[in-house]
Amino acid sequence: MRFAFYLLPRFKSTKTVGQHISLARSRHKLYYGIDFGDAAVMPRLAACLKTLSDLFPIRRRERHPITIGHFRRWRRRVPWDAPDTINVTAAFELAFCGLLRSTEWCPKSASAWRHHPYRLSRAHVDFVPSVAEPEYCRVHVTPAKAGGATNHYNNRNPLVLPFDATAPVNACRALRTLFQKDPVPKNQRASTPLFRHLNKRGCPAIAYREFLNALRRLIAVDPQVDPSHYGLHSFRIGGATALLAAGCPPHMIQAMGRWSSDIYILYCRSNFDDLVTWQLRLGPQHANPTERTALLRRYNIPTQGTDLWSPALETDIADPADDGADFDALL
Repeated sequence: MRFAFYLLPRFKSTKTVGQHISLARSRHKLYYGIDFGDAAVMPRLAACLKTLSDLFPIRRRERHPITIGHFRRWRRRVPWDAPDTINVTAAFELAFCGLLRSTEWCPKSASAWRHHPYRLSRAHVDFVPSVAEPEYCRVHVTPAKAGGATNHYNNRNPLVLPFDATAPVNACRALRTLFQKDPVPKNQRASTPLFRHLNKRGCPAIAYREFLNALRRLIAVDPQVDPSHYGLHSFRIGGATALLAAGCPPHMIQAMGRWSSDIYILYCRSNFDDLVTWQLRLGPQHANPTERTALLRRYNIPTQGTDLWSPALETDIADPADDGADFDALL
C-alpha cells in the first residue's frame, strides 16, 4: 500500500500505478518464486486505487499538432537560420520530420545530458555523401519505447532524412545549416550535444523546459491560440497527421513513428481539407442501398422473427398421451 502511494505522485494515474505493481509482482514471482503481496491485501489495494481514481480523476491534456502552416508563419517572424536560433529551429524540424518523442531529442536538464540514455550528440548525425552537398542524412536515435534503451543488439535506429532545398520543412537541410553555422571539430562531436546553447559558458545542451518555452513563445504570437495546448509532443502528432494527409499507408506511418502497436491511430488527426472535400462529395452522391427486409419479403424468405422450427419442436416434445398415441411405438 505504501509502495502504491509512493508511485502515485510520480505517475498521477492510478491505472498506471496498478500496472507497475502488477509488473513488480510478476518479476518477484519469476525470480523468487513467491508473491510479495498477501492474497487478502491485493483486492483491497485494487479497491483503494479504484476509489482514488474516482475521487481524483485525471484530466487528460489536450495536445494540438504542429503543422506546416506553423513553420511558415514562424519563418516570417523570426530569423530562422540565424546562428543564435539555428539550434532550436533545427531541433523543431528534426522532431517534426522524424516523428520523435520529446525524450529522444532533448534531455530533462543540461547536466543530465551526459547520462541521458537517449542523448543525441553531433557524432550521431551522418551526411551522405558530404555536409556540403548531402543527398540525405542519418540520425542515429535510440527509441524511447519498445526496449530501445535496453536493446543491446540494435539500440540505435537510424532515421534516414532526404535533402530537399524547396520544402517548407526539411530536417536534413536544417541539420546541414546547423553544422555549417555552428561547426564542431570532428574529434569533439561525440562529447558535444546535438543542440546546444551558444551564448552560455561551456555551450551546454538545451533542456526540455527551454525548448518548451521557445515553442510556446512562438505559438503565443497568435492571440487566438492557447499555447498550453501545445507541447514538444505536438511535433510527433503533427508529423503523423501530415503523413496521413499525404496519403501515406498506415503501416508506413507506424514504422516511421516506431510504434509497436496500433496506438499510432490516435496521433493521426483528421485533415480539415479532407473533411471539406468529403462533405462536398457526400451531398450529390446517390446511393441505392440494399434493404434486407425488402429482399426477404420479395423472395418470401422468413425473417428472423419467424422461426420455422418452433412448431416442429413443439410437436416432437408434446405429450404422446394427448392424442392417444403409444409412446413405445414412437421410439
